[in-house]
Amino acid sequence: MIRAGFGRRVITPEVGSDMPGQIQKQISLGVHDDLLATVMVLDDSDTQLVLAGIDALSVKRSTVLKAREQIEAATGIPAGHVLVAASHTHHGGPTADVFMSESGSAYCDWVAEQIAQAAIEAYVKREEVSLIVGAGEEGSVAFNRRFRMKDGSEQTHPGKGNPDIVRVAGPIDPMVGVIGAVTG
Repeated sequence: MIRAGFGRRVITPEVGSDMPGQIQKQISLGVHDDLLATVMVLDDSDTQLVLAGIDALSVKRSTVLKAREQIEAATGIPAGHVLVAASHTHHGGPTADVFMSESGSAYCDWVAEQIAQAAIEAYVKREEVSLIVGAGEEGSVAFNRRFRMKDGSEQTHPGKGNPDIVRVAGPIDPMVGVIGAVTG
């Protein structure tokens, strides 16, 4: 028997926050759609897993460790059984120190709490399910931003038309994996 539960929390930062991921500093001027922390807890009675996805450019190790600690304290799920991944949006909150953006420690701590709260909600909501897994391909969304340069180095974003570009450094991974949980 497999049980699954789902939880979600809004992690939209305040307007005026840094939005990391651009080459120049970018500040939030408003909200089009909320950013989310979405969590699935899987439980087969022997092992419990937490799969968490957050709408962010990236997630700091310290944020993951804080979320894991809170989840383990509240649910007993071992910290090592908690996976947190970021969607890599360039319009998320200040979770990364990149280019001219700085992460916000208070925001990162709050995101860790929201991940934990979503996981606790998912843990409480567990019910018997059938799992369905699948995979497909979507090759038109991503592109490789790393390039092999004439000097043998690899460079990310070396500039359009840079005469020192030899070739793209590697392929993209077009695979899209899906896990579904169906009740009844």
